Amino acid sequence: MKKKNTVSGKLFIYIALFLIVAVVTFFSMNYHSEIAATVTMTEAKLPVAKIKMESGQFINRMHGYTSDIDETLMHTDFTPLPSNKKLTVVFDTYGEKVKNISYKVRDTKQHSLIEDTKLDGFDETNNTVEAVLNIKNLLTDEEKYLLEIYIETENYSYIGYYTTIESGQNDDLQKRIDYVLDFNEATLDASKLNSINPYLESNVSADNTNFGSVNINNSLYNVGWGDLSPFLQSEIIPSIVQVDGEVMIVALDYICGAQNDYDGYDTYSVHDYYRIRQSTDKIYLLGYSRQTNQIFDGRNDLISNGKINLGICSSSEAEFMADSKNKHTYFVNANTLWGYSLDTNTINRVFSFESDDSDNVREQYGNHAIKIIRVDDSGDVKFVVYGYMNRGVHEGQVGVSLYSYSFADNEVQELCYIPLNVPYQNIVENVADISYVNGNNSLYLSIGNTLYSIDLNSMEVMVEIENLVNGTYQMSDNGRIIGYSTKGGLYDSEELRIFNIDKGSDCLIKPLEGDYLKALGFIDDDFIYGAARKDDIYTDDAGFVTFPMYKIYIMNDSYEIIKEYENEGIYVSAAEVDDYRLNLSRVTKNDDGSYSPTSIDQLINKDENAATKEAYLDHISTNARKSELVLVLPNGVGNVGEASLREADAAEFNKEKVLKLENKVNTSLKYYVYTAGKYYKAYDNISAAINQGMKDYGMIKDNNNVEVWNRNRISNYSIKGVSAYIETYDNSIKTATESVKNFLGGEGLTLISMKSVSMESILSFVSDGRPVIAKVNDGYIIITGYDSGNIVYIDVGTGKEETQNYTNAKKMFTEAGNIFMTYYK
Repeated sequence: MKKKNTVSGKLFIYIALFLIVAVVTFFSMNYHSEIAATVTMTEAKLPVAKIKMESGQFINRMHGYTSDIDETLMHTDFTPLPSNKKLTVVFDTYGEKVKNISYKVRDTKQHSLIEDTKLDGFDETNNTVEAVLNIKNLLTDEEKYLLEIYIETENYSYIGYYTTIESGQNDDLQKRIDYVLDFNEATLDASKLNSINPYLESNVSADNTNFGSVNINNSLYNVGWGDLSPFLQSEIIPSIVQVDGEVMIVALDYICGAQNDYDGYDTYSVHDYYRIRQSTDKIYLLGYSRQTNQIFDGRNDLISNGKINLGICSSSEAEFMADSKNKHTYFVNANTLWGYSLDTNTINRVFSFESDDSDNVREQYGNHAIKIIRVDDSGDVKFVVYGYMNRGVHEGQVGVSLYSYSFADNEVQELCYIPLNVPYQNIVENVADISYVNGNNSLYLSIGNTLYSIDLNSMEVMVEIENLVNGTYQMSDNGRIIGYSTKGGLYDSEELRIFNIDKGSDCLIKPLEGDYLKALGFIDDDFIYGAARKDDIYTDDAGFVTFPMYKIYIMNDSYEIIKEYENEGIYVSAAEVDDYRLNLSRVTKNDDGSYSPTSIDQLINKDENAATKEAYLDHISTNARKSELVLVLPNGVGNVGEASLREADAAEFNKEKVLKLENKVNTSLKYYVYTAGKYYKAYDNISAAINQGMKDYGMIKDNNNVEVWNRNRISNYSIKGVSAYIETYDNSIKTATESVKNFLGGEGLTLISMKSVSMESILSFVSDGRPVIAKVNDGYIIITGYDSGNIVYIDVGTGKEETQNYTNAKKMFTEAGNIFMTYYK
């Protein structure tokens, strides 16, 4: 009996131990599974690359990409190759172990692979790796190529770095860089400031009231920071934007600090732009600008009269949103999301890639943006971060992340992540144009031409709207309502749909018989659209369309028409929303069916005077810091002296929330403008893009990364070999277009038509070897050359070459509407 009892006792113990182990194992497995799925934001890990010149000067800092990227779309810095084509690349590894390095060289026009080489070895010291790329002698001088550098590390199978290279452009490069660095140093050193005065073009028309935006026309006092006395806080590594013979464009990005009135100092992010020309014995400053933005830190930034001080800024715009009661206001500064809560009198630092334990070279890389999409009365906020991800589980990737911040818990969670394979400039213009989270916890997000609906609970993805073409839809400022054309293009829409994302309701609008409709915009939640008669729509010889709307409608969110606008014999050609007013550009009809502009009118929405008071941006002025941007809060702020600073916990990521959508980013034609040495904005209209590019010696690329236009041009140029086929065609526009197409080769050409651009701007096409068709009162001509005071053109009616001085030529083009056309490959 005792023996039996002993066996039974042991069996009981074994069973108990088994159950204990099973339970522990079960919970351990679940525990480890949860840890694998959910992690907090980790520190940045990727190495940073830079080019080392023969002189030892570093240029062109490059950040690494860890996911597939369409390298043909990359807009990169410009790296002139040494004469021996041995290019030195240095990696700051930050402790990451580099195992292998390879590189590829591609043709930028055909994107064909020219070289693919793996390095035999490289030098490694401390946290630095130095490699020499012995680029093969397969390149044509003064032709641009894309250089792709790949490294393999212990933690990443590959990290990609990109720059544009060109041989034959390396003459006196260091001398020109030294000029830029010396100029920059003089702006920060009062004892050297007078040395740069001869290079400035100061005039009384310049705005000397704002340190946030300074240029070559400002006073020496403003260029030298006045009494602010900033000091350099970061390393300066020049970025070479362009080298074209004697002309060179250089950009500098750095961090400065300056003392404030509170026994502390403020920090500023600064971007310098230099356009210089080198002659045989002198360097000339052709263009200079500086953009400065104060980095908000939440200390001493509340003003007792109800304002949040954003400080010195280069722009009068900022991303911000408040809840319906104006108790919780969120805003973005320097790619950091902040919030102010009136009830608790706290400033909350919600999200940022920056780190307290880093030099922030990687964390402050600015190729991403934050958009606030919803603020609840509880203080919770949802926002998207899109572009290059500087740190965390998505570090080195490009994509869109949706986050939720709980004010009560002070926690940030990633709700979903969508990886993409295009650079930042393509995302900022083509992704998240429409983004909203409704009360059912569904995210509505536009990617390319498609509006997706994503159930954030089940992660189910549905297509809500397809074929959204720019110009055929409008979105309310709050993101809740979209009005769009369900079929047709810009000028042939026979149906509009209003879709209220928040309510889940919609309304279809049909035109009267013989009419087309066009979505024009929103004033709050009121939708504005216009109607034009089909027979009134006019297309001129150059392809420009006038959509003359005889009637304008305003419809509220209950789908009721609350206002109509109509004037007999006068048509609306364009409409622009300005707060609670609608500015109407108007035309009258000519006998030949064309239209001529008439006076501008204004339509005032009925709710203007009863509008709910909301937060808004304003400026204040101080003696030391001049103009400063402030966010004015309708309900004011709490006790300024007792306001507290709170920082949210590190963002949490969940790998199960990654969505890979099949749709790619919009590939429809856009024009990407780069000014002052960095990306500015994309336009659908080439004329608007050129007018912007003219302001600061800009460059324009299309959606395939092909250069379309560049303001830089040589002083005189003549295109030989252009002739008009006057015996073949009677129509002058057809004669002109066929003549230019024949000269340019005829295959793979893209037509660009421009209107209301200056004669000076279109001469840049001629400087690039492309003849320009111009409209004149009695037909069309082809501009083939210019010098300092004249243009040369072919009269397609006679086939003869003519010369006209600038004054008469401008008058001739202006009278015809400044209409121009050319082609590019």
